[in-house]
Amino acid sequence: MLNWYELISKYGFIRHIYNLLEYLKNNFSEDYELNNKVFVIGLNKTGTTSIEKVLLDFDYKLGNQIDAELISDYTLNGDYRFFLEYLKTANAFQDQPFSFRGYYKILHKKYPNAKFILTIRTNENQWYNSLVNFTKKRFLNDGIEIGTELTISDIKS
Repeated sequence: MLNWYELISKYGFIRHIYNLLEYLKNNFSEDYELNNKVFVIGLNKTGTTSIEKVLLDFDYKLGNQIDAELISDYTLNGDYRFFLEYLKTANAFQDQPFSFRGYYKILHKKYPNAKFILTIRTNENQWYNSLVNFTKKRFLNDGIEIGTELTISDIKS
């Protein structure tokens, strides 16, 4: 596991995240219901795990990702009661459902002083290749082989 110094040297943008988190850590209390929330709203495979490591290094309490994924179906169908309760469990959140389109608007309305970190890849091919490689590894771990013929241009057609 990389420490934050290694992350900064490997990923230059981490320095900006580090500075923001240092500010937040020094200027907000640890009451998880206050407006000291940090939401990482980038899609999966855009550096969200690296940001998660930085948040943990700064003693942020991250929401349980499995819980977040379990309530995603409810929130996608407009039922936010579990989602709003889940937001009380931590002061930093990442991946789904926070990366879902438009969710930042709901979050900003509930937490107007929250900070939002949008992570992106350099281009869509880089993101797609990272997603495919990640998925292949997961399938291979389960003993399932998948082909390599599908490309992003196939999906755009």
